[in-house]
Amino acid sequence: MADARFPAVRGLIFDLDGTLIDSKLDLIHSVNAMLRKMKRPQLAEETISGYIGHGAPQLVARALGGTATDEDLKSALQFFLGYYEEHKMDNTCAYPGVAETLTGPHQRAHPEFAGIG
Repeated sequence: MADARFPAVRGLIFDLDGTLIDSKLDLIHSVNAMLRKMKRPQLAEETISGYIGHGAPQLVARALGGTATDEDLKSALQFFLGYYEEHKMDNTCAYPGVAETLTGPHQRAHPEFAGIG
């Protein structure tokens, strides 16, 4: 049975990071690993948290500050992405209720869900 509020909806697309999954701690650890690699001081979790949400290039640039050269930014981003790839599931987990929502009766009736990172 279609939902009267959304009669034409056949699928839903979600942005996973920060919407369905909590990946903040793995992002924070990856930023601080990048800063250690670049021989820069690590940042507080609260500081890095404020930088999250606008994509990896901006996250890295903000973490490095205004003194980073283009070469520093390129090298730091490459390291960050590689480190995060290896550690992105160390602490990441679904928010409460997500698994039940995606596997509940509505999902079985309308399996056209997709997630993007």
